[in-house]
Amino acid sequence: MKRTWLMCFVFLFSVLSFSQLKVPLTHVVPGGFTVSSIEILTNPEKFYGQSIINVGVRINFMRVIGQAATYSFDLKENETKLMSIRLIGLKLSETETNTLIYYGPTSAFPSNYQYGGFQIVGFYVTKADLDTGYKEIWGWRVSYPLACRNFSIIADLDMDPVYNQPTAGVHKGARVDWVSVQRVTAPMQSCEFVRKDQVSQQQTQQYFQVERILDVLVEPEPFELGQQLKIIVVADSKPQTNPWDQYLVYWINVKYQNGQTSSIPHSFGNFDPNSAIIVTSTPRGAGDVRYFVVNQAGSVSYVLPEAIKIPFNSSIVEVEIKVQLWAGLDVDRFSPHDFTKRWVAKIVFVPVR
Repeated sequence: MKRTWLMCFVFLFSVLSFSQLKVPLTHVVPGGFTVSSIEILTNPEKFYGQSIINVGVRINFMRVIGQAATYSFDLKENETKLMSIRLIGLKLSETETNTLIYYGPTSAFPSNYQYGGFQIVGFYVTKADLDTGYKEIWGWRVSYPLACRNFSIIADLDMDPVYNQPTAGVHKGARVDWVSVQRVTAPMQSCEFVRKDQVSQQQTQQYFQVERILDVLVEPEPFELGQQLKIIVVADSKPQTNPWDQYLVYWINVKYQNGQTSSIPHSFGNFDPNSAIIVTSTPRGAGDVRYFVVNQAGSVSYVLPEAIKIPFNSSIVEVEIKVQLWAGLDVDRFSPHDFTKRWVAKIVFVPVR
């Protein structure tokens, strides 16, 4: 009996002792963070021919859990992780490159560390970057003013670089293509650069372009000397696959009995980019009277943004309105859209009462 009680006591003591043991708990979540995407950025975002642009990258981070095929890492407070980035560009063709110059924060690698002729810039990612969700790195600039040619920039990110082994590590890339588009609204009638993916989106839209000027109407008609005229330009348009811009310029000339002529001045539609009338296929400049948006095929009309007063001069025998469309404000870009209409003075006889 005593032996039985002794065995029970030993068993109970063992159970109680085991229950007091503190088993260490480890909370392990497989995975961590990875680079979800790379964005190539420019400053300014909108740029033209002869521009000098700065280039940067945004590295976007995303948390992943238990994805064995995805390279992941994690950081604690005060920990950092070395990565590297290499920008290839500006790539004009397979054999031509306008090399970007790096002038940004000091690289973690020597300044002469490169691969394929393009500098490899080392940088550190922090826990704060992971919490923010991205890290931006700026510091590249084009070597020369941009020529009006299509170009590309390629980014090569190494998430786990090995110095002097540029092809080792874990690489992720990105590429952006820019297309040179002629726009009369660009400074000095140069080209504007548009991202190719945006051009692809635009090409799914339907545009319309002026094919010829059909008529110039005035209200009132007939009119008298000293009256103000509302002038309406009527044009014919056709479907177009690409966006376009042109300038509309016009003259109002009067002819006198002695054969001399003079022009009536006006504020819009002159050879001045700041007051030019822009005929365009792309809706913009909301509320700006200088924009003539062509948004349909067939007959389209545009009311000039100011009324024109014909001088009260009895020697005026003819009024002429001349309208032209230009692809740019220089003679080399003249577009053959030209329309002239004249009004002559008539004397009307009425019966004597």
